Amino acid sequence: MWRRRVGALLRLWGFWPTGVPGRRPLSCDAASQAGSNSPRCWNCGSPGGPGRENGFFCPQCRALQAPDPTRDYFSLMDCNCSFRVDTVKLQHRYQQLQRLVHPDFFSQRSQTEKDFSEKHSTLVNDAYKTLLAPLSRGLYLVSLTSMSLSLSDDFEEAKEILTKMRYFSNIEEKIKLKKIPL
Repeated sequence: MWRRRVGALLRLWGFWPTGVPGRRPLSCDAASQAGSNSPRCWNCGSPGGPGRENGFFCPQCRALQAPDPTRDYFSLMDCNCSFRVDTVKLQHRYQQLQRLVHPDFFSQRSQTEKDFSEKHSTLVNDAYKTLLAPLSRGLYLVSLTSMSLSLSDDFEEAKEILTKMRYFSNIEEKIKLKKIPL
């Protein structure tokens, strides 16, 4: 019964992780995703490695791929790149990703996949913790915009920046509310 529920949820989300009984191969055409510079799968060598839509599994052999170092936390957690984050959606995405890449699901796999699973899981945990707390989310947003601000800098300056970010975020929300007729 549990397997049916997991299968139904994974079908709903569009994911089929390795290690789940009854998994089906994705109907992905690797040739259409392949480019001259596209990454390749470490296991089977097929084009379209980590640069695919979800970035976790090879569309051909379903092997877990290395984490994409260029992917930011907002895109990983499927959130808008802004200070305001839907924490309920963030929590659901965190649980969804942990069901896909948690190291416990890869205990019977190759050492490479175990290592990739640990890296993915760590990355997902870091992204979740960073985006959940407003201060760390603000500092991360600032770091994405190439402004240097570290925790050792003036704390008052950091508070001022976060206050401004909240202010502008509230203005954006009010503008959106005025555009939508009730």
